[in-house]
Amino acid sequence: MEDNEGFHLRDGLFFKRLDDENIRIRKYKTAHFKETEIIFEMIIDKNSWASIVSTVSKFGENGTSYFEALRFFEDGIEDNRICSYCNKNRAMSKDFNCQDCLMSGNARFGRDYSKPQVDKL
Repeated sequence: MEDNEGFHLRDGLFFKRLDDENIRIRKYKTAHFKETEIIFEMIIDKNSWASIVSTVSKFGENGTSYFEALRFFEDGIEDNRICSYCNKNRAMSKDFNCQDCLMSGNARFGRDYSKPQVDKL
Protein backbone atom coordinates (compact mmCIF):
# COMPACT_ATOMS: atom_id res chain seq x y z
CA MET A 1 0.00 0.00 0.00
CA GLU A 2 1.19 3.54 -0.76
CA ASP A 3 2.48 5.85 1.96
CA ASN A 4 0.81 8.87 0.37
CA GLU A 5 -2.85 8.27 -0.24
CA GLY A 6 -3.45 11.91 -1.10
CA PHE A 7 -5.69 14.42 0.61
CA HIS A 8 -7.65 12.99 3.53
CA LEU A 9 -10.96 14.82 3.73
CA ARG A 10 -12.33 12.89 6.70
CA ASP A 11 -13.58 9.49 7.80
CA GLY A 12 -11.21 7.57 5.53
CA LEU A 13 -12.11 9.48 2.32
CA PHE A 14 -9.01 10.31 0.23
CA PHE A 15 -8.45 12.22 -3.03
CA LYS A 16 -5.25 11.78 -5.03
CA ARG A 17 -3.95 13.06 -8.35
CA LEU A 18 -2.39 10.15 -10.21
CA ASP A 19 0.60 10.20 -12.56
CA ASP A 20 -1.69 9.77 -15.59
CA GLU A 21 -3.59 12.98 -14.58
CA ASN A 22 -6.65 11.10 -13.37
CA ILE A 23 -8.02 11.62 -9.88
CA ARG A 24 -8.60 8.70 -7.57
CA ILE A 25 -11.25 8.88 -4.88
CA ARG A 26 -10.87 6.15 -2.34
CA LYS A 27 -12.84 5.38 0.81
CA TYR A 28 -11.41 3.18 3.52
CA LYS A 29 -13.35 1.52 6.28
CA THR A 30 -11.60 3.77 8.81
CA ALA A 31 -9.33 6.81 8.65
CA HIS A 32 -6.34 4.56 9.42
CA PHE A 33 -6.00 3.45 5.80
CA LYS A 34 -2.90 1.32 6.37
CA GLU A 35 -4.85 -0.89 8.75
CA THR A 36 -8.14 -1.29 6.91
CA GLU A 37 -9.77 -2.31 3.67
CA ILE A 38 -10.86 -0.19 0.72
CA ILE A 39 -14.65 -0.05 0.57
CA PHE A 40 -14.99 2.27 -2.44
CA GLU A 41 -12.74 3.48 -5.26
CA MET A 42 -13.43 5.65 -8.29
CA ILE A 43 -11.13 7.07 -10.96
CA ILE A 44 -12.19 10.40 -12.50
CA ASP A 45 -10.62 11.93 -15.61
CA LYS A 46 -9.33 15.51 -15.48
CA ASN A 47 -12.20 16.87 -17.60
CA SER A 48 -14.79 15.51 -15.20
CA TRP A 49 -12.78 16.85 -12.26
CA ALA A 50 -12.71 20.34 -13.86
CA SER A 51 -16.47 20.09 -14.32
CA ILE A 52 -16.94 19.19 -10.65
CA VAL A 53 -14.73 22.04 -9.45
CA SER A 54 -16.38 24.61 -11.73
CA THR A 55 -19.89 23.42 -10.82
CA VAL A 56 -19.30 24.05 -7.12
CA SER A 57 -17.62 27.42 -7.72
CA LYS A 58 -19.43 30.64 -6.82
CA PHE A 59 -21.07 31.15 -10.23
CA GLY A 60 -21.41 27.51 -11.23
CA GLU A 61 -20.16 25.82 -14.34
CA ASN A 62 -19.89 27.80 -17.54
CA GLY A 63 -17.32 27.95 -20.32
CA THR A 64 -15.04 30.28 -18.38
CA SER A 65 -15.17 28.52 -15.02
CA TYR A 66 -14.72 25.09 -16.62
CA PHE A 67 -11.64 26.08 -18.63
CA GLU A 68 -10.16 27.97 -15.66
CA ALA A 69 -10.57 24.87 -13.49
CA LEU A 70 -9.00 22.72 -16.21
CA ARG A 71 -6.14 25.20 -16.68
CA PHE A 72 -5.54 25.27 -12.93
CA PHE A 73 -5.48 21.46 -12.85
CA GLU A 74 -3.08 21.18 -15.80
CA ASP A 75 -0.79 24.15 -15.15
CA GLY A 76 -1.29 25.14 -11.52
CA ILE A 77 -0.55 28.66 -10.33
CA GLU A 78 2.96 30.03 -10.34
CA ASP A 79 4.11 31.59 -7.11
CA ASN A 80 6.29 34.08 -8.95
CA ARG A 81 3.70 36.39 -10.50
CA ILE A 82 5.20 39.45 -12.16
CA CYS A 83 4.08 43.01 -11.42
CA SER A 84 1.46 44.14 -13.93
CA TYR A 85 2.99 47.64 -14.07
CA CYS A 86 6.79 47.29 -14.27
CA ASN A 87 6.90 43.64 -15.45
CA LYS A 88 10.08 43.14 -13.40
CA ASN A 89 9.39 42.58 -9.75
CA ARG A 90 7.42 39.89 -7.97
CA ALA A 91 3.79 40.91 -7.50
CA MET A 92 2.74 41.18 -3.89
CA SER A 93 -0.74 42.66 -3.97
CA LYS A 94 -4.05 41.25 -5.08
CA ASP A 95 -3.85 43.65 -8.04
CA PHE A 96 -0.60 41.98 -9.18
CA ASN A 97 1.59 44.97 -8.34
CA CYS A 98 4.99 44.85 -6.69
CA GLN A 99 5.83 46.71 -3.50
CA ASP A 100 8.01 49.25 -5.37
CA CYS A 101 5.21 50.24 -7.75
CA LEU A 102 2.67 50.38 -4.94
CA MET A 103 4.90 52.64 -2.85
CA SER A 104 5.85 54.92 -5.76
CA GLY A 105 2.26 55.38 -6.86
CA ASN A 106 2.93 53.79 -10.25
CA ALA A 107 0.72 50.80 -9.69
CA ARG A 108 -2.13 50.41 -12.15
CA PHE A 109 -4.80 49.50 -9.61
CA GLY A 110 -3.05 50.09 -6.32
CA ARG A 111 -3.42 53.10 -4.05
CA ASP A 112 -0.76 55.81 -4.30
CA TYR A 113 1.01 55.62 -0.95
CA SER A 114 3.58 58.28 -1.88
CA LYS A 115 1.10 61.14 -1.34
CA PRO A 116 -1.04 61.98 1.68
CA GLN A 117 -4.49 60.50 1.34
CA VAL A 118 -7.47 62.84 1.59
CA ASP A 119 -10.91 61.44 2.15
CA LYS A 120 -13.57 63.06 0.00
CA LEU A 121 -16.85 63.95 1.65
